[in-house]
Amino acid sequence: MNVRFDDLSVMARTVFGEARGEPHEGRLAVAHVIMNRVRAGGWWGDSVSEVCLKRFQFSCWNPGDPNRPRLFQIELEDRDLLGCTRACIEALSGAPDPTGGATHYHATTMPAQPRWARGRSPDLVIGRHAFYRNVG
Repeated sequence: MNVRFDDLSVMARTVFGEARGEPHEGRLAVAHVIMNRVRAGGWWGDSVSEVCLKRFQFSCWNPGDPNRPRLFQIELEDRDLLGCTRACIEALSGAPDPTGGATHYHATTMPAQPRWARGRSPDLVIGRHAFYRNVG
């Protein structure tokens, strides 16, 4: 798969916005969700940037999300951004997927599960995120 520098930048900022407070495994898991969606193609999009920026798929990019402005202002030397970039490079380079193919996740701190997760049990929990496979 060809990945442009701007794809890596968008992906790293997405992982930063979604999982910057997580340990490396949690960041890597979110990066793999992005890659699993890229591989699935179709509705999600055909590139890393398309998948990350798909409307209402990663809350950090949603209009009005308090994290969104920070994604544009973050310094390239920011320690958390560097850690998120490392996780993205690993996922792009074929590191083992700790989610086993998950295409969905949500924060375990949400007051209620998202509609798509209701009635389902997560396949695994890493840090403060619950991950799901085979969500149809």
